[in-house]
Amino acid sequence: MLKINLNSKITAAIVTIAIVIVLFLTGDANAVKLQLDIVNKIVIRGTNVNFMPTIQIDSSEIVDADYIILRLTGPTEIVCKFLPNATIISGCNGININILNLDGFGYGYGLLYKPQEGYGYGYGFKPGFLKYNITLKTNSLKIGEYKTELLLIVGEKTFTIAGDNISINLPSKKLSHRCSIRAFDGTFNIDSKDFSNNRIRFYISSRDNSLMGRGSLSGQKGRDRFSYRFEVNKVLENNDLNLTISVSGTYRVGRDGAEKNIVENAILNFDKVNKKISVIGDKIKIKSMMINFIEGCGSIW
Repeated sequence: MLKINLNSKITAAIVTIAIVIVLFLTGDANAVKLQLDIVNKIVIRGTNVNFMPTIQIDSSEIVDADYIILRLTGPTEIVCKFLPNATIISGCNGININILNLDGFGYGYGLLYKPQEGYGYGYGFKPGFLKYNITLKTNSLKIGEYKTELLLIVGEKTFTIAGDNISINLPSKKLSHRCSIRAFDGTFNIDSKDFSNNRIRFYISSRDNSLMGRGSLSGQKGRDRFSYRFEVNKVLENNDLNLTISVSGTYRVGRDGAEKNIVENAILNFDKVNKKISVIGDKIKIKSMMINFIEGCGSIW
């Protein structure tokens, strides 16, 4: 009987020792699990990067967590330290931290894991998930590639996981120019009729490789009126001397616009030296209109 009890005690001791050994061997790996998701990995400087880190504490342990670090290594170094409750400690300029999830996570008493001491009973963070949304403003960051890392500091032990790299780029140099002009007077003839009280207004703009623009030309002779509405097709020349564009549209002429919707293609020229506008087409011929308003119209497009 004594022998059986002794064997039982020995067996129980071996099992206990085995459990303790397993806990010690697997505690570092299983006590805490980290994940670092990055919503947008390639951004233009001035926009935001969103990190979504998750910390999971295993269901069998309580962890005496100290603080969390989001680290960026690259042209600009960032080491943002904050408490598990999202309170910022240091190094988080331009960073906002919001808690997304506290599923089962909290402070309590139970089987506590401390790396320097191992397992025992005490107070710490209970099992559960803790998830954040961390928004990083990139206005002050240098252009380039950055390594990312999430760290959880537990006493003298550091749990860490590397995230994907992020790339911060300069805004693309988009070609964007605008020219807006209004002019009046000039000599205007169409269908052997000379018109006066002439007015023209138009704008053109370009962005990337797309061109936009439209305008109108009007004149009057007695009770006859002329009106030409046109779209800008192409910039033929633009330098310090001239801006020349091709236009197309339809015009109407005569008393009450008797002749309507007549198609006309023309060349519009802005003489930058003399500040004059001319429009020459198959039938429309107007020259030396004087500019009374101009905006933009630089020499490089």
